[in-house]
Amino acid sequence: MKPACNHARERAVALVLVLLLATVMQTVQAGCPPSPPIPAYQATYELYWGPLYVGKAHFRFAPASGGEFVYQSVTRPAGLAALIRDDTITQTSRFAWSCSGPRDLEYRYVRADDGNHHTQDIRFHWKAGTALTEINGRRMNTALQAGTVDQLLAQFTLSAAVARGDHALTFPVLDDGKIETYRFAPAGKPTLDTPFGKVATARYNRRNPRTGRALSLWFAPQYHGVPVRVEQIETGKPTVSLVLGEIKFDAAKSEKEAAGP
Repeated sequence: MKPACNHARERAVALVLVLLLATVMQTVQAGCPPSPPIPAYQATYELYWGPLYVGKAHFRFAPASGGEFVYQSVTRPAGLAALIRDDTITQTSRFAWSCSGPRDLEYRYVRADDGNHHTQDIRFHWKAGTALTEINGRRMNTALQAGTVDQLLAQFTLSAAVARGDHALTFPVLDDGKIETYRFAPAGKPTLDTPFGKVATARYNRRNPRTGRALSLWFAPQYHGVPVRVEQIETGKPTVSLVLGEIKFDAAKSEKEAAGP
């Protein structure tokens, strides 16, 4: 039988351990928010090909079931382009959130054009360290790198990084079964004229070393890091631009609400 002093000592040690654990958990919870630093929102962008208005892009971000999140874009032709094209491109990313940022779970791309469907599906198997990509029925496996995201979630990853005040915007992106490292460099903090008036932005640029294609994004801190303008420049081709026309931050939505255009 143990002396009473030993029991008292053990209870004291147990109490100290409990207090230490509680302190650690509070620190983790305070330093690692359970959700992205961007509230649920819906945004509409106008798409330009050079000076021509050719389409609209609708973006949605919302919480889903099981503590997951959905980010989606739906692009349709508009203006004169709608007279000669009738295709809709829908991209959907489903992901979880961690201290290091988004943890991609699934990506789906569908291009519907005159009854034809072109698809790309990616399923991320983090425990196995691989991602399964299926493009129009053709399958391929890719070894994952830490922080790998799909091409749609890459934009959300950038917005979240800007909203958190990060400056090291480098991460791997999986597309067509291949991983490429995206590096975005800060390019000043210009003020842009927008439909909402003058907006202070943080501009980031990326140049594709293989194609020479340049990409610029203007993120608005006052809109939680959501971009107000995106431009893609390629030699010999008109500049492709996305210009924010409308944005609404709203309460949490279900995955079902976020899934439909």
